Amino acid sequence: MQAAADLARFFDVAEYGTESDMEAQLVNSWESASSKIDSLLTRLQALEPETASNAIAMTQAYAGLALAQGLLDYAQETFEKSSSLEELGSALAWVVTNPALANAQITYADHLLDLGWGDDGSPLKVSQEQLKDFSNILQSAAEANLAFIDSFLANQFDSTVQEIQQAFPTIDYQYGFARGTLNALSEFETVTEQAQAYADLGSGLSSYYWSSRLIAQYYSLEAQFDDNDEIVDFGRPRSLIFMLDSAETRAEEMIALAEKTGNNPNLLVFSYETAKLARSGSPEDQMNALGELWYSIISGRLMAIFAGESLIVP
Repeated sequence: MQAAADLARFFDVAEYGTESDMEAQLVNSWESASSKIDSLLTRLQALEPETASNAIAMTQAYAGLALAQGLLDYAQETFEKSSSLEELGSALAWVVTNPALANAQITYADHLLDLGWGDDGSPLKVSQEQLKDFSNILQSAAEANLAFIDSFLANQFDSTVQEIQQAFPTIDYQYGFARGTLNALSEFETVTEQAQAYADLGSGLSSYYWSSRLIAQYYSLEAQFDDNDEIVDFGRPRSLIFMLDSAETRAEEMIALAEKTGNNPNLLVFSYETAKLARSGSPEDQMNALGELWYSIISGRLMAIFAGESLIVP
């Protein structure tokens, strides 16, 4: 929040009215996002997941919480590391936009929690130690994904890894999301032991998901962009069709497995149906469709594990 106030004082505020007006707008936006994060965290800590369905709903809600916190952290960090007027201008943009994005993400996470929470579902059959193991696997996979994409992009743009890490969040929001959610883990160190386990799992899930999308977009599919950094085509369109078809089939299998085991498939179906609608759209929409299908699949695999079905879902 201090970044919002400091930046408001630093920049020319003619467009916003008086300096105090701009400062109030930025600080209020920041406080609103922080308050919503605290409210969702309080809500989550009061819940006791007793079914596999509830555990998935809690994991996805923590994934959204980590993303929201990561957005605020990135804006704060960008401001603190700014050493020129140009960098401060970029920091102002993040301080203005990221609280709004965080607010939207918390609202969405609340919606997912409402959609996925209920009394139905298989009894939860994993311990907190197992949750920690799962989160470590996802976090390690996310870190490996990010190391790969950093190296790949540095080679593509004839840059250093450090330059990619500094610049790419402004080019592709997915990169900022992948790094921000992983780095937000430290924000949850004061919560209960159970909440910490789900917070780590949700953060790892989010970072793994976004970093996997990056690899698919830039490496596997060779996405092509317009001047506004929007995807307009793919260098490997047949690969996209194959990946979408395969992911759609796999998502259907996960939904069927959830129903077979008596679990609530709402969250899996929500991602699946969102993907079905997006698939017939623009190249950008198609990339989002692939991501939604993957999210359904990953959540379905976790749900099966939570229900004690199998550590490796066929």
